[in-house]
Amino acid sequence: MLTLSTIRKLKQALRPISDQQKANAAVSLILKPVQQDFEILFVKRVERLSDPWSGQIALPGGKNEPKDMNLKDTIIRETFEETNIKLNEDNFLGVLDVIDSCRTPKVI
Repeated sequence: MLTLSTIRKLKQALRPISDQQKANAAVSLILKPVQQDFEILFVKRVERLSDPWSGQIALPGGKNEPKDMNLKDTIIRETFEETNIKLNEDNFLGVLDVIDSCRTPKVI
């Protein structure tokens, strides 16, 4: 069970978001309190023949664009585009390590 105290511990373990990170994409992990637990929001990617990740279940997010000043901007923009949820600075807990995406399945 994911509890509020677990989330507080997670926040202490995460690093702050840095503009110096060598990442060109970002995702958001959106938690919704439900009774004494939390739900996680996932999106289903559009199915297209040209997309190797077509139809997959994923966290909201995507590649940064030139108009994004930093990774927070990327996360805010991509999350809104995919879910219509407006994030703001107060919603950020921190970041996990940068993970290179690949076309072959990978368990993290």
